Amino acid sequence: MPEDNHEENSYRAAPRDLAFGAGENVPHEGGGSVALGVLLALALQFAQLFVFLVYPPAVLLIGVTQLVYTIPAILIARRKGRPKLSLGLIIGAVAVFLLNATCWGYVGLQFHL
Repeated sequence: MPEDNHEENSYRAAPRDLAFGAGENVPHEGGGSVALGVLLALALQFAQLFVFLVYPPAVLLIGVTQLVYTIPAILIARRKGRPKLSLGLIIGAVAVFLLNATCWGYVGLQFHL
């Protein structure tokens, strides 16, 4: 019968308890998935399309409106101890920003803005 070394298990749990106060979420071992974060960022971007249907000039400010939902999503993911998910959200937001900047650069060159 294997011995239950209670002292070793409690020692491993102590640093987590000290690092995170009572009531805070302790990070998961996996910390989420970067790919899931990227997909979530792109899904949020597609959800933003409904804003553009209601208020079409918002398309001109896609980068600013993207910050409205991206920053809180990243902060929530980090608070819940999902660093990989927050990294994926950042990567997705940067991809959308770069695509948007490329499109505006192309339009600017075509119309000599």
